[in-house]
Amino acid sequence: MAIAFLMIDTCEASYKSHWDSLSNRFREGFMNGIVGFERTVTRWEGNYKLSQNRSLVDRQNMSNAVLEILDAAAGAVGVEMQHNLEANE
Repeated sequence: MAIAFLMIDTCEASYKSHWDSLSNRFREGFMNGIVGFERTVTRWEGNYKLSQNRSLVDRQNMSNAVLEILDAAAGAVGVEMQHNLEANE
């Protein structure tokens, strides 16, 4: 049950007092009811939608905001949004 305490402390600090108030029997039963599983992704489906249903100003603001995020994936989305804006001007 130590991992539960670590996870609660890390991810759900606001829940800790409630968790601590539960009986040991309930907590143990709860933890025994958790089942982990692993899946292999064999197909990925998605839609291409970069806020094209929004106004031009909204799309420009969104693109600029996404480009400011220091994350490679977000940056790639921001660049794609810029290309989309340029293609539709």
